[in-house]
Amino acid sequence: MGTYGHFRNLCDTGVLSKSDPLVVVFEKSFPDNQWVELDRTEIIHNHLNPDFAKKIVMEYHFEEQQRLNFVVYDVDWKSDKLEKHDFLGNCETTLGEIASSGKISKLLKNGPSSDCGSIIISAEEVSSCKDELTLDISGRMLDKKDIFGSSDPFLAFYRVNEDRRPLVIACIDWNRSGRESLIGEITTSANELLTMFNNGIYSLDSLNFRYNLGNQTTRSLLIPTKLKGINITRILELTELSCCIAIDFTASNGSPQVPGTLHYSTVTQPSQYAVALQAVGEIISDYDSDNLFPSFGFGACIPPDNNVSHCFPLNGHMDNPYCEGIQGAMAAYAHSLRTVKFHGPTNFAPIINTVARLYNNNNNNNNNNNNNNNNNNNNKASSLPLSIIIVGVGPANFDEMEELDGDEVRLSSRGKTAIRDIVQFVPFRNFHQLNNVQESKRRLTKAVLSEIPDQLVSYMRMQGIKPLNTQNNDFKIGTHSEFRDSSCKMYHSDKLPHAPPYPTDIANPPYPNC
Repeated sequence: MGTYGHFRNLCDTGVLSKSDPLVVVFEKSFPDNQWVELDRTEIIHNHLNPDFAKKIVMEYHFEEQQRLNFVVYDVDWKSDKLEKHDFLGNCETTLGEIASSGKISKLLKNGPSSDCGSIIISAEEVSSCKDELTLDISGRMLDKKDIFGSSDPFLAFYRVNEDRRPLVIACIDWNRSGRESLIGEITTSANELLTMFNNGIYSLDSLNFRYNLGNQTTRSLLIPTKLKGINITRILELTELSCCIAIDFTASNGSPQVPGTLHYSTVTQPSQYAVALQAVGEIISDYDSDNLFPSFGFGACIPPDNNVSHCFPLNGHMDNPYCEGIQGAMAAYAHSLRTVKFHGPTNFAPIINTVARLYNNNNNNNNNNNNNNNNNNNNKASSLPLSIIIVGVGPANFDEMEELDGDEVRLSSRGKTAIRDIVQFVPFRNFHQLNNVQESKRRLTKAVLSEIPDQLVSYMRMQGIKPLNTQNNDFKIGTHSEFRDSSCKMYHSDKLPHAPPYPTDIANPPYPNC
């Protein structure tokens, strides 16, 4: 995953000039829980609204909570030691939160003043940069920049990112002295190039070089290959994920008041159910846009009639079973432990039916509640955009649960085979460490969430959904025009922002302050 940092209204700690910001990105390590430096951006001199060009690359794991800390410094000395520089503020977040939105905006904290400015973090999956786009480009009627001869043009491509992010192609006149002159530039995108396809040739007559050209026009012919591949980060940006929770309240768990049983918790030692619920919920919450969790229980007698229910809301409100955040779900779970009577049998088919109805926006809670065939309901759900995560708690035999997880053989019932594998089952005992709750949570989430991205992609393939071909022309993340400081001119003295140093000496890049 690659992230970019864009900052607004940073604190000005300079005496004779504005701040010279540098950003250092830290990740919280495991298991020692310490901040470890990942990378640093370039330094942008005399700027309070910097847009950093350097991409901070890190490994992205959907199934893990990766905490990040973006720390901003004002560089005053030629030293790599951070304590030599002025601290301007920081922002903590998770890589999952960034990946799920594509772009987030947060206020900086802990700086020298109450208003430290803000940070906009945009992200893309680095693997998407491996998609190939081959271009053959020819120019016509280019502006003449040299007095005694024609221009020596070369093209510079900058901010080349995802297909809907602007791609700026600048035409520059090379000079032996190292002082290049800008001939002109166009702003387009890979997606726009693809939509202009005409017998293998893209005509850019309408995208004229619009800088210092007067009435002249430039005609370009581009021949690209087809973009290919699936970008899971792009999918997450354009997908709304919702998490529904269901907890087993059958009598086989033992009384929650008896020490050693599966639902028994203390202040210092949470139950296995609590550990599993919090571990998975904390990861999923980064991708749940409204942070509301429909939370249910099954296999218990519920008040006031003490009838057995295999789908009851933990908060007691069937018309509104949503809990606010994972902490709200945990509180509702603790309340249910005190109010329901454990019973049985294990039947979560009504839970699956309820979730399917939530997806279909159907509030009729009386349909199919008597159907206790888990396999059959899972088969029906395999055609819906659902993933079912089952965490087996306790020492019981989970052979039937293993059967539901169709990793080896696709699940079948009543002669019908599931369209796709949507179930992931793991026994909690394989990951539980009695004296290390954090390690138990980390290992568990890594196991139970590892299949979710593939299941999401399999549904999209089944439905013929292509995430890279969004029809929303207004969609943009981290565009050049959005992040550029409006108080600055597009170019200064014909210097191109972020242009590569070639063919100028790489030891002396021509645009150090842009």
